Amino acid sequence: MRGARIAASLAILTLFWYVVAAKAPHATIPYPHQVAEALVNLVTSGELLPAIAQSLARVALGYASAAGLGVLIGAAGLYSRLFRELTYPVISFVVVTPSFAFVPLLMLIVGLNEWLVFWAVVICVSFPIAYALYGSVKSIDPSLIDAAKVCGASKSDIIFYVVMPLAITHVFALLKVEAGHAWRMVFVTEYLALTSGLGGLMIRAYALMRIDEVLALVIVLGALALATQKGLEALEDRLIRWRAPPGI
Repeated sequence: MRGARIAASLAILTLFWYVVAAKAPHATIPYPHQVAEALVNLVTSGELLPAIAQSLARVALGYASAAGLGVLIGAAGLYSRLFRELTYPVISFVVVTPSFAFVPLLMLIVGLNEWLVFWAVVICVSFPIAYALYGSVKSIDPSLIDAAKVCGASKSDIIFYVVMPLAITHVFALLKVEAGHAWRMVFVTEYLALTSGLGGLMIRAYALMRIDEVLALVIVLGALALATQKGLEALEDRLIRWRAPPGI
């Protein structure tokens, strides 16, 4: 049933696309089959797959490092009130600042190299995750923490066996959002500062006014980000079964 609904949605979208392309001024919006041809040409020319691999490697390294750092900072903040009070203003500032504003600054500090992409993703993804962990405590019933204390749980036990499991759903919701954010940061950094990866292909397509290639690359980026999100959903389904051990 779900597959049929997805197929119906895609059919309606494709039909709507054909109608819009037919009504649009000449060469403004390409037809779906033209975009499909451009996508096939990018693959057969040997340009697309290496670009995907390069961007994917950057996303994987940056996102994994950012997620680990964000969880580490968040857990440290939950464990130590002093640490939380010292870091909260900085974390809040980074979270509310438009992420892409950091790219020109990092270009001047780090230079135009792989570290630029890495630090752009780490800075703009890790802090929102830590911020989410800080805020997740407010949604936890204090009576659960009191009950754990009565049972003799230590502060570390409460953090890792009460707070963290209850915060998983909240944090994973943000992890899925930040996965898309990581793809955006990598693409924008490649587009602005590097001439490689999917961003490099997009620069060339834009320079040549190849709207069909631009749309093809947009579809590829969206599909990759969606696949990443689905992978995180599968991981969430496994971790959500985590429960506190008996006696805690």
